[in-house]
Parts: sequence; C-alpha cells; structure tokens
Amino acid sequence: MSTCGEIRYEKTYHISKKTSERVHLVDRFIGIKPHTRISDDVVINAIENAIDTSYNSSGKLATNTEDVISKQAVMKQIHEVEIPKENSARKEKKKVRVLL
Repeated sequence: MSTCGEIRYEKTYHISKKTSERVHLVDRFIGIKPHTRISDDVVINAIENAIDTSYNSSGKLATNTEDVISKQAVMKQIHEVEIPKENSARKEKKKVRVLL
C-alpha cells in the first residue's frame, strides 16, 4: 500500500546459481524488503497523524485514497520506532582557580 493506493503486481523468484539465494528481482530493484505490506511514506503519515488523532483516524488519513490502515497496524508501527537515547557521557570537569 502506498499513498497513491494499493499496488498489485506479479513477481517470480530468481534463484542464483552461485549462492542458491532466492530473490524477487523486482523487489530488490525497487527497494522493497521481504514481507513489506505498507510503504514507508504511508507509515510516516500514519505516525505523524497519530500524534494529534487516534490510531483509527490516523490509519484513515495515512493515504490519499479510500484505503485504510488498521489501528493495530498504526500502533505496531509506532511501537517499532526507535528513539535514540541522549549521550549522557559528560566530559571531564575543568579545573578552575580558587577565588578568594
């Protein structure tokens, strides 16, 4: 699913003769990871909308079409977001003169 709507296409496996790896060449060319159902732009829209609205409303507003993402899918995407921790390592304190 993308912001333009649902995309359907047929694909076939390619099996490498050297490594015996099974790959969908179309997915590799486009940059789609295995088992991806929702594009990154839809996920970003859903997370941004979830800040101000409910998960259900956010799923409805994520695409520009009538396609809807379930509230559980929105919740899952929000929980997968990794928030980097602050760097709490402090530098050594400066030595200062004592004022009298």
